[in-house]
Amino acid sequence: MQETWEDALLSAWAAAGLEKPDYTLEMPYYAALLAELICRARSEAGFFTHLEETLLRDIGIEKGISEHHVRAEFDREIARSRLARWQWVQGIARILERDVPDIGDIALRFVRQVDAYLTCQEIRDAVDSVVRPSILKGPAVIVAHSLGSVITYRLLREAEGAAEVPLFVTLGSPLGFHAVKQYLNPPSLAVPIAVQTWLNAADARDCVALYARLDRNTFADGIENVANVHHARDNPHAIAEYIGHATVAERIHVALSGS
Repeated sequence: MQETWEDALLSAWAAAGLEKPDYTLEMPYYAALLAELICRARSEAGFFTHLEETLLRDIGIEKGISEHHVRAEFDREIARSRLARWQWVQGIARILERDVPDIGDIALRFVRQVDAYLTCQEIRDAVDSVVRPSILKGPAVIVAHSLGSVITYRLLREAEGAAEVPLFVTLGSPLGFHAVKQYLNPPSLAVPIAVQTWLNAADARDCVALYARLDRNTFADGIENVANVHHARDNPHAIAEYIGHATVAERIHVALSGS
């Protein structure tokens, strides 16, 4: 049976001798809605938007994919196709899928989801409407993974004083991507007013968390970083191992316990 992220959190608490605190769990689920809206919006399979191309290029560079590697992926069929202008990014995508399948699958899914959320108002509004109510209900420890950190950050900045967050945890976050930051509103990047403490954790191998540390150089001042996360399994983006990290789990416990 696959371990859920809450199982991982409970296991980490038990390993540290910590009792389960009293809390109510809410998980605003938008994945199916987002997938449906993306399928409805996409008109051409294989087409990469400008934002998707930029994100994949950044991931490719970080993974050491050179122009030589990409050119080796080209063939006559692609060279003659009407998608020739995207040969570079197609080559990166093919290399990621073939040589690092776990990362490749994550990267392609990630760029599609981020592009849809940040560039399409209809999709953004639909996803926000699912997540926003949980943020505005009252004091809450918020744990946001991957695209969820972008969504939650936007909503917390929008909420201003209407939310109360003693601890905001971001795991495997793409907030450091330059292309992502260009779409965030308001344009000045900062810890949201509602957030008392922001803890960011990343595995350096996680292609979604391309900038593992969120600080004054990559995002904003005032963010604490756990930079020593190392997933034991093949997927360096998995939420269960992030949330089961000793420091992350302990900080969540402290915040939930009110100590």
